[in-house]
Amino acid sequence: LIIARRPLSIKEATIALGLSSAHSSLEMLQDDIDRDMRADKLRKLCGPLIHVDESIGRVTLLHYSVKEYLIDRAGAHPNIWWRITLQDASKQIARDCITFLSFHEFSSSVPHPHDHYRPYTYDTPPAFVCYFGLEALVPLVARSATTGSQDSAEPEQGFSPLKMSALGGHLRVVKKLLELPQHASDSQDGKAALSVAVDRGHTHIVECLLQHFPSLDSLSPELESASVGGHTEIAKLLLERGTDINQGIEYSCPLDAAAYYGHLDMVKLLIERDADINCSSNSSVYGHGAALHSAAVSNHLEVVEELLRSGANPNLICEPHGTALQAAAHSGCLDVVETLLKVTREPNRQCGQYGSALEAARFVGHDDIAQLLGDTG
Repeated sequence: LIIARRPLSIKEATIALGLSSAHSSLEMLQDDIDRDMRADKLRKLCGPLIHVDESIGRVTLLHYSVKEYLIDRAGAHPNIWWRITLQDASKQIARDCITFLSFHEFSSSVPHPHDHYRPYTYDTPPAFVCYFGLEALVPLVARSATTGSQDSAEPEQGFSPLKMSALGGHLRVVKKLLELPQHASDSQDGKAALSVAVDRGHTHIVECLLQHFPSLDSLSPELESASVGGHTEIAKLLLERGTDINQGIEYSCPLDAAAYYGHLDMVKLLIERDADINCSSNSSVYGHGAALHSAAVSNHLEVVEELLRSGANPNLICEPHGTALQAAAHSGCLDVVETLLKVTREPNRQCGQYGSALEAARFVGHDDIAQLLGDTG
């Protein structure tokens, strides 16, 4: 009340009095308020210093002099427990606001759920502060900002403050957290933060984390993620750390991932760094076995041309399509089919799920491609 810019409603005042760091949901807070915080409790707690007008549902200071009585403007009375500095009062309000806004019920705005849905979980105060880059408030939540905190709504997913600040792209917050002992030496937390920073393309944060955690290894998942996103500068940082350029996780290799999404600059970078251009796998989760097949099926003509110039084998067989020509024919990529026909030895080679490129085109009704392949013989 003493630093509020307007009178408070009774509901606002009861929320402010009842709220604590132990609350993690609006439902939990409301239960405590209903049990302990009624208008008569406000009067009992604040005594003659406030006026509670139930007819209009408003709480005000009884007199402006109450503010002067309670505020210790110069910090001259540190031992008088009932006086508070404006700075400390502002800090307490900031803590309360962050705690309240981190409740999981506010994951979306009810009138506009599709426009205001939270893309990530930040339902603890430290996660909220770090995701939104509220640098000045980091010290206020530092004590609870511990990796794997019991307050974390989804601890199994590792939504630590460091990970949330990396996710939000807030370099200054990341640096401030790395000064804290609970984050400074936690390489597991650092690896999790690095992964999301790579995924979001936050190059400066990736560089910061790699410098702070020089012993991080097994960075193949991060290189593949950078390839998926086309983040060439991040890929360079990871390759400088000696990351295996041909190790695939969900794709046959990073080059396969870059080709599938049509990231020409990333494809060129990986080829320049001696990636195996014909690296293939029939067990990858995504992609289509090899870089040329993935580029062909996704209709990325420039990538197909770059791969062919760099020595990609157009006759390589990968499941399920067989050759890259068959993959392009099945996907209806006419320009890619025309390009591959110029370099393929056996355009109607029997292999793959549909038998031949001609049969694949006919199976899905790409008559123009079927006509072209039929004329080729």
